[in-house]
Amino acid sequence: MYPVVNTPSIINAGLIWHFVYAFHMALFFMVSGYLTYKPIQGSNSGGGILLAIKKKTTRLLIPYFVTGGLIMLIRPGFGYWFLFSLWELSIIGVLINWFLATINKKNNLMIDVFVVGFLYCFLVKFFSLEILKNPVVDVQYGMTFYLPFMFGMLLRKYPNVEEFVGKNYSLVVILFLLCFISKYIVSDYKLIKYVRYVISITHSTEIFGSMTFYYLFKQGVNVKWGNVLSYLGKHTFEIYILHVFFAVRIVQVGGYWLNTNLPTCLATQIVYASCATIVAIAVSLIIASFIKHSKLISKLMFGQ
Repeated sequence: MYPVVNTPSIINAGLIWHFVYAFHMALFFMVSGYLTYKPIQGSNSGGGILLAIKKKTTRLLIPYFVTGGLIMLIRPGFGYWFLFSLWELSIIGVLINWFLATINKKNNLMIDVFVVGFLYCFLVKFFSLEILKNPVVDVQYGMTFYLPFMFGMLLRKYPNVEEFVGKNYSLVVILFLLCFISKYIVSDYKLIKYVRYVISITHSTEIFGSMTFYYLFKQGVNVKWGNVLSYLGKHTFEIYILHVFFAVRIVQVGGYWLNTNLPTCLATQIVYASCATIVAIAVSLIIASFIKHSKLISKLMFGQ
């Protein structure tokens, strides 16, 4: 998934960016999958599925098409790909949840894993069909985060899996770091290329990275910061929608990073990224609070 980069200055300048991008969207989709899973009970499960699909469609597709036009005004391309991908995976998640509840009533983890894996192989091939490609909706891109999304669902469905990962957290962190470092290894050895290929198709970097920071936030955050993260979590959708309008990008900074030493480069990246993030989040939350005064605009922008 990630390009192999071997120029020291480029590695230095993009290290923090690559590290964050190794897990941040995967974590978003894993948590979304975690929240998508709901036990299906009773004879009205069919109606519940239709209602869930309707809610997901209203919540995600309306903002996708509305904000798509706005985004085209400031950058090439149509809208936020992750909104459509999240809708796509949410619908798949609702349907597969119903299917697994039907054929796997005893909740056998191995059966769920097999079905999820088999469906992944099928969907990757199906969504890559040329007839489905268009500039407005990229159905194939959602497959990049299919496995983290489904892992999130299984994580909530099977508490013993979450417990197992928690007990082996050190191993999870090590595996994440090894997967991340592997993209920087330049080698002609077939074994290295094969390992990198396996990491890519299984999205191991994204999954282990998501698990690393999921448990880090869950176990290592005190009450005060927990309240802050909880507040931001409730407004994640608005932040994702609006932040792009307020993210500060200074071209000269990138040039400076390319021509400085590694410690200074990393330190300034952290400071710059932290300040830019705080500003973008704060302004997004303020603007979102004004938008929510209008039910119509709030519905169109945030699906609520």
